Amino acid sequence: MRNVIFLFLGVIFSSCQPYYKFSTPSKESDLYRTYEMKVGKDIVNCNAYFDYYHDTLNLDRVYLQPRELRRIKKSVSAFKHGKQILFLHDEDEKYLNVIGYFYKDLYLKEIDLPKNVEVVELPVTQGRAYHYIKNETPISEFYIPYNLGIMRFIALGDLNVYKTNPERYYKEIDFIFFVANSHLFKLKPEIHSHE
Repeated sequence: MRNVIFLFLGVIFSSCQPYYKFSTPSKESDLYRTYEMKVGKDIVNCNAYFDYYHDTLNLDRVYLQPRELRRIKKSVSAFKHGKQILFLHDEDEKYLNVIGYFYKDLYLKEIDLPKNVEVVELPVTQGRAYHYIKNETPISEFYIPYNLGIMRFIALGDLNVYKTNPERYYKEIDFIFFVANSHLFKLKPEIHSHE
C-alpha cells in the first residue's frame, strides 16, 4: 500500500513538472526584479514585480491546469515542442501567471489565431499579440521572433478578479509587457488603449 501512495505522489509531482519550471533571478532594480531566460544559447532578461515567485509554486495561484495549457499551446499553430523559458506567478490573485516558451524553427506565418473565441489583436511593432477569453479565463499571448525561432508568452489572469475589475488585468498586462519589458514588447505608437 505504501508503494502505491509513493507512486501516486510521484505521478502528481511529475505531472506539474513539465509545465511549471522556475526562473532564476539575476538582479533587482527600484521597480522590479530581472529574471534570466535561457533562449537557445542566449540569455534574455525579463522583468517583473519583486513579489512574483520564481523558485516556489503555490498551485492555488496557478490559474490553468496542465491539460488546459496543452490545449492552448496546440490551438495556435502546428504543434511544435517548445522549451519553457519562464514561469512566474504571485501569491496575490490580482496578478498574472506568465509562462514563456521558445520554439526553434517556428515562424510567425505558422501561427494561427485561437479558434472558437473572440480575439482582440494588439498592434505591436514586432511579432503578434492578442487578448481573448477561453473557458472564462482572460488570456493574453505574445509572439516575438528571436534567433530563427519564436518566443511565446502566455499571460493568464484570475477570472474572479477579471469579472469585478477587468481594467486591473489590462493594467498588469501593460506594465509587465509594455513598460517593464519594453526592450522586447512595443505597441505601435498610434495605439494607446484597449478596445
